[in-house]
Amino acid sequence: KVDQRMLFSPTDVSTALKASGVGKTVTFELARNGKLIKQKVKLREVPKETAADFEVLYESFELDGNLRRMILTKPAGNGPFPFVVMMGGIGCYSVDIAPPQPFAYRDILYDFTRNGFATVRIEKTGMGDSQGPPCAAQSFFGEVRGLEEGIKSLDRFAFLDKNKMLYFGHSM
Repeated sequence: KVDQRMLFSPTDVSTALKASGVGKTVTFELARNGKLIKQKVKLREVPKETAADFEVLYESFELDGNLRRMILTKPAGNGPFPFVVMMGGIGCYSVDIAPPQPFAYRDILYDFTRNGFATVRIEKTGMGDSQGPPCAAQSFFGEVRGLEEGIKSLDRFAFLDKNKMLYFGHSM
């Protein structure tokens, strides 16, 4: 349980913690080896990505009244830069995994940025800091729509060369 709310899946845990918010103290209750354990935990913000040799930008766009998070990387200089839009594979996971935790997508995109490309990651609904319905309830067409709206919102970034855009899709 989190604050007396029963949890049945990892999605339930992330939903409960997101609803509580950064800075709040919550009480976890769990059973381990036949014993009930209660632990109070103060929630803190997940560390944001940073890089010494380029900028990491946390941005968002609105979709159906909810904010959807995007993470962009920008090489040094003014641009405009060719850019890569990463489309993650099937599954519900955040595209915001700060080092030192391993995350292959981030590492691949950082290599693109170090070679003169800006990059864009668009968070799935309900994942990371994105608002909206839970990711697990999202349809294929809803996910495509989220990517399309995110790409449309990129017009506000002058450092992106809209004539030199590459899509990088990956799945199992």
